[in-house]
Amino acid sequence: MSRCEYLGHCVNETLRIDPSVRISTPHDISESITLGGVRVIKGQSLFIYLAYLQVNPEQWVEPLEYIPERWDPKVDKYYLTPAGKRRHPMSFSPFLGGRRVCIGKTLAESTAKCVLAVMMSQL
Repeated sequence: MSRCEYLGHCVNETLRIDPSVRISTPHDISESITLGGVRVIKGQSLFIYLAYLQVNPEQWVEPLEYIPERWDPKVDKYYLTPAGKRRHPMSFSPFLGGRRVCIGKTLAESTAKCVLAVMMSQL
């Protein structure tokens, strides 16, 4: 793995453990649904606790540990869930997506690229 790839893994791992946004904006429920055995009534607001999704022990091996190698597909022990399956796509979503995407996402990613470029030039 190249140094640049490893630094990218470090950025992802940092965002996983310490996300820039810990909870989503409210989602107004348009029809009554059941989520994880909990009934959510039409008209209620639903928040997604992103900080938990990214340390969910069902999706992450050693979820509270800082392990950048978990982003390398060659390291199956950490790349897969504890059950040996691929992680759910929403188990890592530091900036959300779609209509609710973080307004600072593009700035944050551009800044990270610039900082990484400077760091790489110093190695």
